[in-house]
Amino acid sequence: MPAFKGKGFFVYALYLGDAVVYVGSTKTIGIRMMKHVESEKDFDSYAIFPVDTEEEMFELEFRGIVQFDPVYNKTATATSKSGFRSASKLRLAHKVEPSELAEVAEMFSVETLHFRGKPYYNAGEMSAAMGAMA
Repeated sequence: MPAFKGKGFFVYALYLGDAVVYVGSTKTIGIRMMKHVESEKDFDSYAIFPVDTEEEMFELEFRGIVQFDPVYNKTATATSKSGFRSASKLRLAHKVEPSELAEVAEMFSVETLHFRGKPYYNAGEMSAAMGAMA
């Protein structure tokens, strides 16, 4: 494995054959990749994607986890920095039922991603839609 240097914002994918088995993000790619090499994860190749901002890093990581559903990712972390929030968090923030969120998302074309059967909504779009409903 080549030496990794530098700090920044990185999203990376671990592969086993053609399958993505893990998607992660880090600010110190060398340290993180060495931890994976030393871990129990079974992978034979990787890809590293440098990005410009922390927000972009978290969003790309979240989208990668949702798209590929890697076996070593236990959850898809939807934080305010990823731009997405789970239905349960938005339900509490807007004091509405889950079915109402789904209706608003459909009505206002709010970007919705699904991970293991659970919806995650674009938080900015959902806030704007909820504001338009008030």
